[in-house]
Amino acid sequence: MKRSLLLSLLLLAGTAGASPVRAGGDVALLLRQEAGGQRTGLLSMGPRLSLDLGRYFALSADYRFAWASEGNVASATTLYHRTSLRPEFHLPVRTTDFVLAAGPALTVVHTSLGGTGTRASATYSRLGVSGGAAVDIHLASLTLRTGVDVVWAARRMDVSVGLGALYSFGGSP
Repeated sequence: MKRSLLLSLLLLAGTAGASPVRAGGDVALLLRQEAGGQRTGLLSMGPRLSLDLGRYFALSADYRFAWASEGNVASATTLYHRTSLRPEFHLPVRTTDFVLAAGPALTVVHTSLGGTGTRASATYSRLGVSGGAAVDIHLASLTLRTGVDVVWAARRMDVSVGLGALYSFGGSP
């Protein structure tokens, strides 16, 4: 099933003309919504892969990682992982694209609490809907991106504002 889906996407992209694969990374300020409604700011980063499906559409996959540690006597460490797969709509204006994207996102959070000799940890995952808006600036085979992403999950909404760079393989966008 996975191979046939990938093959179908590649064939569909091949009929649309030049279809570069772009790979790169993002750095963002992640504002996680906590239980009380307040937001915690974390620096997140991770890789991004994009497959252009013609001039107006792309399929994008990304992974984000963030880490937070606090406390002196009793420490708390939180690891945040998010992965998403989203179709994107591109509105081209000269060398700039205005991008809208939406799709599923899986978030996994692991928290450990510890003191003198005692440790406790919890891991949970949430399936949510990811949406975003971005501006891509194309510089030959390099694409610079700035954007805002929002992930809606049960009783939670996380927002990230970030910058990224993608390198095009197989042609210019």
